[in-house]
Amino acid sequence: SSFSDTNITSCNSYIWNGVSYTSSGIYSRLFLNSYGCDSIANLNLTINYSPSITLISNNVSCYAGNDGYIDITINGGVQPYNILWNNNETTEDIYNLSSGSYSVIVTDSNLCSSTISEVITQPNLIDTSLSISICSWDNFTVGNSSYNTTGSFQDTLTALNGCDSIVNLNLNVFN
Repeated sequence: SSFSDTNITSCNSYIWNGVSYTSSGIYSRLFLNSYGCDSIANLNLTINYSPSITLISNNVSCYAGNDGYIDITINGGVQPYNILWNNNETTEDIYNLSSGSYSVIVTDSNLCSSTISEVITQPNLIDTSLSISICSWDNFTVGNSSYNTTGSFQDTLTALNGCDSIVNLNLNVFN
């Protein structure tokens, strides 16, 4: 009979001869070679576990804003961690985010990695269009602006949620 020893280090799991292993240990298999003789293969397996990532996020408060954030917590693995976000940030938490999709890869010192993604959203633009007709002796008021001539006007107001609200006015004044 013959012997072979193999030392392997892997992240999370390792497949050897069609069997998936998730724990460190010494594993042996008995084979018959082409001559019908026994052959023993030993696997000395070290499994390192990837860090786990959890997150808390906050969406953008106003349309086209950039006050979103993602706060991650990393557990497990072996420090130090290498952190890389898809926006090239390398800090654990990222701030001043606009709406979009963000993902992070955390790699530990054993080169085991985990990834997590989050979508930061924003509220819809508060946009109102008005077509108004008035008589020549009248005025139409939007916010602090008062109009009495035919034309198109745009005003930006502050909505109840503190965000900008756009009012597009098409005003027709009859004589």
